[in-house]
Amino acid sequence: MSEDHLLDAEELAKRLYAMKSTVYWMANKGLIPSIPIGPALSGRRFSFTAVCEALQRLPVVKRTYHPPKDKGKDGDGVMRTNVPAQNKTASKAATSDAVNTKGTTTRERHTSAIGTPGQGR
Repeated sequence: MSEDHLLDAEELAKRLYAMKSTVYWMANKGLIPSIPIGPALSGRRFSFTAVCEALQRLPVVKRTYHPPKDKGKDGDGVMRTNVPAQNKTASKAATSDAVNTKGTTTRERHTSAIGTPGQGR
């Protein structure tokens, strides 16, 4: 198979072990060469050799890890708060029966709006 024929973004992505959206992103940013095709020139085709050469010319960016400035009280980098864990079941029940300014609970308003269970509409 010749490497000089034009590839679509999906085939190029498979060869580069990348996502198709990454290929389009690199082409839109001008990081890799592409050839516009189609009536509106919205499609793209790629030469594998030209893309490989362009990728080799790109500078390598080294990502470094910056630990948080406050290491927490245990020194493990995990920030902890003194907020106690809440019982989610109890808090849901409390909010579902919360009383509004009119003096009715949420459950009462909901029941009056849709009718009681078992009633047909």
